[in-house]
Amino acid sequence: MYDKTFKRTFPNGTNETFMKTYFENIFKKVQEGINKKGVMVKISVANVSCRDKLAKHHRYGKYIGKINGNKTLRRLIKYAESMNHSNDSIHYLFVAGPFDVPRIQTDDLHTNNTFCTKNASAAVVETSIFPKHFYHYTTQKMTALTLGFKSPTSLSEQDEKI
Repeated sequence: MYDKTFKRTFPNGTNETFMKTYFENIFKKVQEGINKKGVMVKISVANVSCRDKLAKHHRYGKYIGKINGNKTLRRLIKYAESMNHSNDSIHYLFVAGPFDVPRIQTDDLHTNNTFCTKNASAAVVETSIFPKHFYHYTTQKMTALTLGFKSPTSLSEQDEKI
């Protein structure tokens, strides 16, 4: 899923066919990246849709109009739980920001080690549309953390046992 801030980062962001193909390419690269680390996962994109009501924006104060990252993640988790998908599903919300708290990384906006558990797996990914390069590193990092990797850039001995 993505919100209006994300789709506005590219002129074709309103084209549903473009968006589905875009996300399929992103997650193909994510799968390849995680497979290269020795974890053989198969990733498929089940649904691509614009969901503006999941991102929680501040209405008052110094952060007016900015995304409240923690509340957005909680909304995404609640939404994921309501969908009753299998425990091997991860729900993503792609946003372009800006966030209420200056973030160097959005590592804290995911459920940690929830994949294949009774808990919903979810991640809020802050990025923009890069149609020629299919920039996937942020998505790969959030996926690795949600899968339970201790270090998303390299596998530790603990990660190899997942």
